[in-house]
Amino acid sequence: MAKFQQKMAMQEMKIFDENLKYRLWAVKRYDEIFNKLGLEKPYRPGYALHTFLRYSFLVTDKGRFLSKAEENRIEMGDWFLSPLHPIEKDLLSWGYEKGMCPVAESICERIVNLPTHKRINEKYITRLENFLEKMKVQGVL
Repeated sequence: MAKFQQKMAMQEMKIFDENLKYRLWAVKRYDEIFNKLGLEKPYRPGYALHTFLRYSFLVTDKGRFLSKAEENRIEMGDWFLSPLHPIEKDLLSWGYEKGMCPVAESICERIVNLPTHKRINEKYITRLENFLEKMKVQGVL
C-alpha cells in the first residue's frame, strides 16, 4: 500500500464509528419510509449487522424510475447492471451466456439503490418520501 493510501486508511478508521452510526440512521429513516409506503425493504439476515453502503430495492421500470429520480434531484444508484458486475459487454468471453442465471438477470434489470453517506439529511429524506410515494402511485415501485 502506498503511503498516501495508508494515511487515507488511517483517517477513515478514525471516523469509522461515526460513519457507521450515520449510515444506520439513514437506513432507519429509509426503513420508516418503506414501511409507511408498504414497500419491500432490503433483505437482512438476522444473524448479522448490515452496515449498508447503499440501500438497494427493486423497481418495475428502472429506466423511467432513474429518469424521474434525476428530474427530482434524488440521488439514486444503478449498480449491478449485469450478473457479472462490473462486466457489461461481451459476457460470452467470460463464459457467461444469457439465460444462465435468469434470477440475477431479472434483478439487474430492476435493482436501484439509495446512498447512506453523510450528505443525507432530513430535507432529503422528506423529498425522497414524496418522490417514492409518487412513483408508487405511478406503478413504478
